[in-house]
Formats: sequence, C-alpha cells, structure tokens
Amino acid sequence: MTMRRAGDDYLMINIVTDFEVNRLLFWTPAPGDTSRSEGHLEENVGKPAGYKWGYVLEPINDQLTTVNEIFEFGPLNETHFQDGGKWINTKNTVEESMTKSLELIELAIRR
Repeated sequence: MTMRRAGDDYLMINIVTDFEVNRLLFWTPAPGDTSRSEGHLEENVGKPAGYKWGYVLEPINDQLTTVNEIFEFGPLNETHFQDGGKWINTKNTVEESMTKSLELIELAIRR
C-alpha cells in the first residue's frame, strides 16, 4: 500500500492477523521499503511493527451494525502517545484518525 506522510511517499505492507466474515478484521503493518524499516535495513522490510489495527462488527439487527475500530499498541510505549500518536501521520492523533476512518466507512455505506 502506498502511503504519504509529511510529503514523503513510502510503502507499507498490511498483514491480516485475524479475520472472521462479517465480524472482524485485524491487520499489522510492516514497512514495505527501507525508508520505514528499523535501521533502514533491507532485512527489516516486511517485519511487522508489532501493533495492530482492526474493526469489530457487531450486528444489531438486519439493518444496523455497530463498527468499532481498535488500535492495539503492542510494544509501543507511552512516549509514542505523548502527542496523541501524531507519529502515525504527523497531523492527526490516533483518535482523530480512527474517527475519520469510521466516518468514511459510514459515508461509503450510505451511498
């Protein structure tokens, strides 16, 4: 997946870790090139970052489903979140990014 952060294009690999039809989808990102790999080393390309993103779907009835987005921060420590997690895209906190993600899902469904 091609990403853009602070004017820099780079690649990320998303590895699906958990999947259940109509219930959940989780993935862990991994750097897809050396610009984002640990130590900028080729051997670390494709090595999962250790944290996970995911969606949990909870059907309410035939017409409604609650969608929850989850960020499991795994080995990341609190210093990664002192600014709300803006290290992810330099602009938004994790919470703001997740809110936008859920809004985009709702918009797509309503079309």
